[in-house]
Amino acid sequence: MNEQEFALWKWRKDRARSRLEIYLSILKAIQREKFAKPTRIMYKSNLSWIPLQGILQSLLKNRLIDIVEDHYGKGRKAYCLTDDGRRALEILENAHEKSP
Repeated sequence: MNEQEFALWKWRKDRARSRLEIYLSILKAIQREKFAKPTRIMYKSNLSWIPLQGILQSLLKNRLIDIVEDHYGKGRKAYCLTDDGRRALEILENAHEKSP
């Protein structure tokens, strides 16, 4: 890692994440797991429980994710990406790459 890359990494580490970065981390966490439980999403996206719940509701409302009831047994729910969610993830990744 050269000096310029290190400076960029440090700048990104020290600042608060944008809404785009938060949504992107949640969608990526769900994509990686295929069927992701809420606590797993919370840890992978580095969010606390209450903000995560609001964002998951927003993603459900916009049909970017679906709830899979009882996927793991014991009445637990999991989330998966919809086709629209996969397209949105691609778009957000492209937008994030182009942002400064």
